[in-house]
Amino acid sequence: MVDCFCRPSGHHGGSVIYVKNDVSVKKFIDITDFADQSIFEVCTAFITSLNILYISIYRSPSNNILNFEMFLTKLYDLLNAVFYKNVNISIALTADFNIDFLVNS
Repeated sequence: MVDCFCRPSGHHGGSVIYVKNDVSVKKFIDITDFADQSIFEVCTAFITSLNILYISIYRSPSNNILNFEMFLTKLYDLLNAVFYKNVNISIALTADFNIDFLVNS
């Protein structure tokens, strides 16, 4: 396990990144300012041999538009912080956005 976000309270949710033992990874950015339970549960791992920052995000399902706007703001702020630190990396972003694209909102 490289990094994880575990909820201090509540059920379900969270995010985690596992890599094989022979993969070289390191901490790239402190994400504690970005992570927020139920809104933006995030963890990261920088795979040095590939020059890729892997980002895993979970967003709880919610009908609250304010929570979705907060999610987008946190994602924007995280990506800005990453690019401010180093623009010469690739990013692999995986997420469970919990957005129903079949519903008009």
